Amino acid sequence: MCCGVGFVVGCVLRAVPSTSHLFYDYVIGLNVTTISAAVITFLLTGYFSSPFNNIDNVGDDITKEDRTRGKRSSASKQAEPMSWATLFKSHGDTLCNLSHNTHRKILQHLSLDIDVNVQWTKIPEDVRCLVLCRLLGVDGHTTSSARAWLAAQSKSIEESDELLEDCLRDYRRKVTNVSQDSDNAFKIAGSYRDPELTSALGRKFGVVSKLKRSITSIGFTIYEIVRWTALISGGAPDVSRELWFALRNNPSRKPLLWLLLKVWKACWFVKNFWTYLFLILGKPSLSVFLDMKNRGLPRTLRGDIITVDTPFSKTTGFLSRDVDGNLVVAAFDGIHATPPESQALRGLAIYDSSYRITHYETTPGDHKMKTTSTFDYQNKEWKRWPTRKITKEASGREVVSTYDKHGRIVSGRLFRGDVEFSFEYLYQKRPKGNTEILRAKYTQEDTEDTPPTISVYWSVQPRSGSDNVKHWVPSDKIRRVVAVLDGMTYEVDWVYKHARDADLETKVIDETGAVCTGVEAPASILMDEFGLLKKPRDLSFDSVDLLIYHPLRWLHRFPKHGDTPSKPRSWVMSLMPFGYSPTKKKVIYRKLPTSVLRTALWTFWAKPPHLDAVSACFLDEMMLRKEPLLQKYWSLRDAGHLLEASQALDEDLDLIISAIEPSAEASQTCPLLIKASDLFVMGLGKDANQVTARPEDAYRDTSKLTSVIFSDNGCWPDNPGGVSNCRRDLVNGHTTIRGHCLAESANDFGIPRYQIEQNINSLKILPLWGLDGKTPYHGVIDNLLQTQIDERIYGTRIEEDIKFIFIPLLTSFVKGARMRRYTRSDLVTFSNVVLKMNRYFEKCDFNKTWDNKDVQDAWIQAWLIDYNDPNISNYRDFFEIEQATMSDFKGALDLYICYFFIYSVEIPAECLTVFQSTHHGISSLYGMLLKYRRGTTWGIWDHAILWRETCLNISPAQCLLPIPVQSMLLAGIKLACHLAYTHVDIVLPCTSVFNPDWEIDLGTDQGLRGSKKLFARKIDPIVNGIGNMDAFQPVMETRSKLPTCVMLSNVQFIKDVKNAVLAADVIVNKYGFSDYRLVVYGAQDRQPSYALETTTLINNRNLNGKVILAGFGSPKEVLKDAWLFMNSSLSEGLPLAIGEAALSGIPIVATEVGATALVLTDPDDSTKRYGEVVPPNDPEALARAQLSILGMLGPWTEYTNDKIKPPPLPDSFKPEDVAWILARMYEKANDRRALGLKLRDVVLRSFHGSRYLREHEQMYWIQRSWAETRRSPHKLSRHPPANANFGESNIYEYDDTADTGEDAKARWQDFQLDILQADSHPMPRKYSLGTYERGMSRA
Repeated sequence: MCCGVGFVVGCVLRAVPSTSHLFYDYVIGLNVTTISAAVITFLLTGYFSSPFNNIDNVGDDITKEDRTRGKRSSASKQAEPMSWATLFKSHGDTLCNLSHNTHRKILQHLSLDIDVNVQWTKIPEDVRCLVLCRLLGVDGHTTSSARAWLAAQSKSIEESDELLEDCLRDYRRKVTNVSQDSDNAFKIAGSYRDPELTSALGRKFGVVSKLKRSITSIGFTIYEIVRWTALISGGAPDVSRELWFALRNNPSRKPLLWLLLKVWKACWFVKNFWTYLFLILGKPSLSVFLDMKNRGLPRTLRGDIITVDTPFSKTTGFLSRDVDGNLVVAAFDGIHATPPESQALRGLAIYDSSYRITHYETTPGDHKMKTTSTFDYQNKEWKRWPTRKITKEASGREVVSTYDKHGRIVSGRLFRGDVEFSFEYLYQKRPKGNTEILRAKYTQEDTEDTPPTISVYWSVQPRSGSDNVKHWVPSDKIRRVVAVLDGMTYEVDWVYKHARDADLETKVIDETGAVCTGVEAPASILMDEFGLLKKPRDLSFDSVDLLIYHPLRWLHRFPKHGDTPSKPRSWVMSLMPFGYSPTKKKVIYRKLPTSVLRTALWTFWAKPPHLDAVSACFLDEMMLRKEPLLQKYWSLRDAGHLLEASQALDEDLDLIISAIEPSAEASQTCPLLIKASDLFVMGLGKDANQVTARPEDAYRDTSKLTSVIFSDNGCWPDNPGGVSNCRRDLVNGHTTIRGHCLAESANDFGIPRYQIEQNINSLKILPLWGLDGKTPYHGVIDNLLQTQIDERIYGTRIEEDIKFIFIPLLTSFVKGARMRRYTRSDLVTFSNVVLKMNRYFEKCDFNKTWDNKDVQDAWIQAWLIDYNDPNISNYRDFFEIEQATMSDFKGALDLYICYFFIYSVEIPAECLTVFQSTHHGISSLYGMLLKYRRGTTWGIWDHAILWRETCLNISPAQCLLPIPVQSMLLAGIKLACHLAYTHVDIVLPCTSVFNPDWEIDLGTDQGLRGSKKLFARKIDPIVNGIGNMDAFQPVMETRSKLPTCVMLSNVQFIKDVKNAVLAADVIVNKYGFSDYRLVVYGAQDRQPSYALETTTLINNRNLNGKVILAGFGSPKEVLKDAWLFMNSSLSEGLPLAIGEAALSGIPIVATEVGATALVLTDPDDSTKRYGEVVPPNDPEALARAQLSILGMLGPWTEYTNDKIKPPPLPDSFKPEDVAWILARMYEKANDRRALGLKLRDVVLRSFHGSRYLREHEQMYWIQRSWAETRRSPHKLSRHPPANANFGESNIYEYDDTADTGEDAKARWQDFQLDILQADSHPMPRKYSLGTYERGMSRA
């Protein structure tokens, strides 16, 4: 047809006189043919139709719902089962779909249209028998009561039979119309019904909107000019990357970027000058770091005192002369003005007349540890460096070591136990005299066969460097081991893609030279029985001779024996540079590596008096800018060549990390220091979420490693508590799991209480009330630039985005929060609200949206709308005390903004496979976003049930918020709870009792929304264990002399510490046990008002000194004071503190909440308990239980050796009762200890840490497998799941096609990658680029 059109056009051009002379008429005809073919093709294929035509706009959905809300109520919908035909739509008339739909209808009619999944336990037994008989095809008797019940439910057997016959006839009719070919039976388009869930927004912009945008662009341009002027003139540290990205579409970007960065660099120098002037100058503690950075490590000789001030140790040597005139130096740890009398000598050095050490003793006062060393020198008297050292140990053995000309030990012999080794040490060649050891070679002596040798490398070979180890770069970490064992050579390499966790690569070479790779390293190497893998320290002679660097002329002038130092003749002479004065400082400096300087800096920051973070970060950057290996990187980065800078960093990354990385002890709890990943993103400390060396190493799942995103709220890594300790156990104990932390915290400037490096690949602290005003630049893996945020702010439109998209979403969410019960269709609606809200915040700004006045008004209106639905709470039905004021609405909105903040977190395009949250609140629904938008598997690790504890905490008895605000918060959390349990893949309660019952009821709405038994299949309890069991050993002797009860509980309402205080009041004041003591260890700042009320209660009951709120304490230490351990909580899952007390062999009294009773119960005999459990909130019962165990009375007498059983506790206590019970408390210490040891056995058997860690690790791998199946590009045609055959489905289809398009944004680091490909610089190594897709470059 198109060719015909072109032919006609060509003929017309030839026929018309005015165009007959055209030379290219045939070309015009061909073009017409081509264009018409393209247009018709586009029209036929639907190119110009919207991909979202099948998705209604959110606002339209809500409008339609509002129109029909008067016609039906949610309550009536709930009573009616969902239409089976609607629930399971067919994609086509295939034999497979037809068969499944027919089966469902047959089951529906055989079941008399009863929703058996939900109503089975509620229908009469004879009706159940009738249904079963119909399903099994056997004759059954219909009782009169069954007929009466069916009539009351408007159900008829005859009508069901007629519908069944119609169904079968319809099937026979349709089956003849369906093709019978072999493929047809399995033609299902990947799913058995249409998608229910979608995140499509239907965002459209009209002509008017575009016109407004062009007008406002003028103001935005002016704002940008002002902003960049402020940033550049202020010397902001991230200007280079912001400018690099902001000018990406500017045709003159290169010269403009160069010019602006030159101006910025000048302003940067000015800013640093003022920073130094106001923050550093005049502060001695900071000046020390500047001196060490600029000059090095000082050795100061002043008078008769020599001080060596290193970053990690301080030594003071006191000089004197003995009777022979020889110089003697007595060394002490620390800085002292006079020799300390109470401190032992660290070392004693005696010099000869040439000021060479001839005799050196370590710990002279300890004969068991004392060693004596003598030194050999060359014959030349001016040679002060020894050639050999002979050390005699306390056991009488002699060890010989050889020095090189720089005073470094290079060879010798040493003992490890009774095994003797010879060794050789190799040092870095440059700078001369460097004491950094690169390799140690050990050979075992006194062996009959070929002696085993092991060479240990603490060095990194440069990529283009020499094979000569002397030119390698030193490292504090072990990098390589070459061992020759039984004729086999093992080469084991430690590859550090992470700060702490090394991958081992092993190669074996046999006697014939054959090489085998991919094998496991020998256990004899990894176990390191003799400690040979530990890097040797203090190998230089300068650690022995404190005066080695000071000139002889200074030492010659030191006063002789019996003389006193003379005063300088004049102060003028003391100022002369070459004049000598005994009291004048004589300082020698030695350069320090950058890694040592940074270790010292951040160690000092972590210890009081605290170094402020601004000064520490400033010094850290200055130290890195001084590092020679980073000079090329900084010059490229400051010039705006970011791709080349990242390439330079990647090229020598192993060397750079070895040179700059501080010790693990300094970095593992410090989030502020600059990491290698921060340098890759062209930022400073905390700018990169990744903890790994290269950013791309953070994402990689391998056959041996699985990555997991875990979201915790207010606990790990900044805050203490039971959930924090559980997370600590999993993070520290799982070697095959790499954690990606997405933690909600009060702010983002907290100091971690737990290590944040080992097994952690990325860390993002989400500040809910932080100083940054909740600026949504956060991402799970990558953060956004401020330029991207500004573009998002500018791109957020009031009418099209906020009013027509976001406000309907917010209104719908509030409507869901106000509902009392939820049907499946309700949950689909509100799931879409959350999905679309997250999609909205990908395109629109978080703060601009919430700050809009229309949003705030819509929030109020949403709570006041009258839906005329008994299932939706009505404002008019509230009591006066429940009615909200404008201030209450605003207060609730402020809190909800914090709850919703996590929805603005950027979801990575290539997301990890497993997500885990420790609760089911609003923020846990981030797991639903990852599940449907990225195919991640979502698990909930339930400790205490959040909904239960929320109802306890947000209550008039406990919460200080106004009651209307409390109601609004509870409403939203309730909705989130139902959504979470609906969509979660796996629920992992921390106990096998109590919690699962709550989860089943919440997940099925107490059986009204689905089958409890079906939901129970989602639940897989993993009972908590004690991860660090070895730290808790039985307390053999209690330190406290008085009857002392210890609690390990934060002082907050949920722990009910007041109940424990009231129990103490009963014991002390009511019963008269004045010796009793209660000590509570735990945080007092988690709920300050409650802590203040508790302190007031202690004072009012005259319990000062009897009840002590002791703050934090080490559990294994404070339990040594416990006669008894107590837990008084109102709600718990499985408290770890009880397990820790049991491991310590302490008797326990606890409230019966959660799975507490499991810890106290014999696993072989459930009738036996080895601790007391009492109802919560009962001070009298708690008091009597404590006295019962302290005195081993009542049921506990069977665990004593009493021949005559004492009477039980009296109902009322007389003084003589108190006396004999108190005496019995002191007598029965051994019996209590024996009872506590039975509890220890229970924990060791049932709550072992290795079992607990293993089960969690296995579940992570299972979840990864689920996710990989879900993400597989080769999805099999899916039949309905087994339960769907019976009319119920817990599977929700997501519209993947709607989650693509313009909303998918590239990372800012990927801008202009083609420049790197065409660059003249040498390309990075192949494996680096291949794994660097998520970084600054891509293969």
